[in-house]
Amino acid sequence: MLLAAALAGAGITYGPSFVFDPYVADGRLIVLMPDLVTAELAIQAVYPTNRYVPLKLRSFVDHLAIELEAALS
Repeated sequence: MLLAAALAGAGITYGPSFVFDPYVADGRLIVLMPDLVTAELAIQAVYPTNRYVPLKLRSFVDHLAIELEAALS
């Protein structure tokens, strides 16, 4: 919703570079404060704990960790 508002010229927003970079690259958005240093935030996968973790869930969490690390580095 905030991204859509910024794209429509309705204001400014803040968010992760992996979301906004494509829009900056094609000129639809501009970076207002390029030297701003922000705190790193953790991303967590939360699921019920028990002895058995379904393979689909384990595979998804592993894939998510790999893809997010690549996207955020």
